[in-house]
Amino acid sequence: MGYSNEEQETVLVFNRVTDKWDVYSCCSPHITKLVNTYGMKKFTADYEEGREAPLSLRGTLEANQVSFRKGEKRKRELSPEQLEAQRERVKKMRLARKNKLK
Repeated sequence: MGYSNEEQETVLVFNRVTDKWDVYSCCSPHITKLVNTYGMKKFTADYEEGREAPLSLRGTLEANQVSFRKGEKRKRELSPEQLEAQRERVKKMRLARKNKLK
């Protein structure tokens, strides 16, 4: 059955004494990302009967394993020369792909 969207959460709590992060998640995309990034050995998982994927995950991460990045991506400004060079690269790539398919 799992958790409803309103119940799904991911919580990170930093412990200054141990210099570690306590992690809990019952949000499936976050569980997948945590397992793919750090492996299952770092976590204990709760499973629902008949379900292969974890229902929730709990574990500890080192202080340097969690980072906060600026969320908004900056749009890259290209000069007219850079735009033209990029167009040429794409044109060559498409031509090479087209010739490879023949």
